[in-house]
Amino acid sequence: MLNNIYLALIHYPVLGRHGNIVSSAVTNLDVHDISRTCRTYNLKGYFVVSNLPAQREIVDNVLNYWLEEFGKEYNPSRSEALTVVKRASYIEDVLEDIEEIEGQKPDLVFTSA
Repeated sequence: MLNNIYLALIHYPVLGRHGNIVSSAVTNLDVHDISRTCRTYNLKGYFVVSNLPAQREIVDNVLNYWLEEFGKEYNPSRSEALTVVKRASYIEDVLEDIEEIEGQKPDLVFTSA
């Protein structure tokens, strides 16, 4: 059976503690830990989604370090796990990317914290 399961961690839009729509912060753990889980279960891709350019830059910096710079040599298994990570600005971008890759719109399943 061909694996076409993707995961997206959405940092915008999320519901803030006062019921308003906010952007939440991307953490290093969001990138590293979830990518390792995705590789363990052979997910096809993992999207970290944030509408904030500075937050997307954090993801880019982590990925560049581990995929292109010293981290690639220092810890090849971590580098390999991060190959599934992509970043996106909005969930709509993720859906478009998946549809382009798979040739059909994805079915969505979600949970919230």
